[in-house]
Amino acid sequence: MSKAVKQLMVEDLTKRLKGVSGLLVCSTKGMTATESVRFRSALRQKNVRTLTVKNAMCSRAFDVLGLDYAKSLLDGPTTLIFGGDGLPEAAKLLVAQLKTFKTLEVRGGAGDGRLLSSKDVQSLSKLPSREELLGTIVGGLLSPIQGVIGAVVAPARQVASQIEKLSERSEAKAA
Repeated sequence: MSKAVKQLMVEDLTKRLKGVSGLLVCSTKGMTATESVRFRSALRQKNVRTLTVKNAMCSRAFDVLGLDYAKSLLDGPTTLIFGGDGLPEAAKLLVAQLKTFKTLEVRGGAGDGRLLSSKDVQSLSKLPSREELLGTIVGGLLSPIQGVIGAVVAPARQVASQIEKLSERSEAKAA
């Protein structure tokens, strides 16, 4: 391959990875073509992208993108995984695929200027999703408000209950 072609490939890879906040690196060595297609389509359904790359060109793209600290993950057949709702979501999907595809190997990842080990990716996959976290936060915020509303409304309920009892007594006396 000529230098010009290699340069174009590095530029294309750089464009694809530009703006990616984090990525995971795995090895698909030993997967059949059919398994590879099933693996990619499972991730694509959740808007997570996969990209099998040549290590030398990916290393150059990492230099351009400021991901040079992640070069140690580039060893052997390399597939980059990125996109979706963020790194935790991609990690969840990747770890879930480990059960289906036994030859799949998670090497690690990179995000927020930090290199992630394979164990870090496993831990990241166990974090609650963004929606679950938002639900927990909203529930936590609404809980005290509901308590205050209950405390404010309770005396009015008691007064209304007493008025109702009095009106029933007066109706019973009038009858």
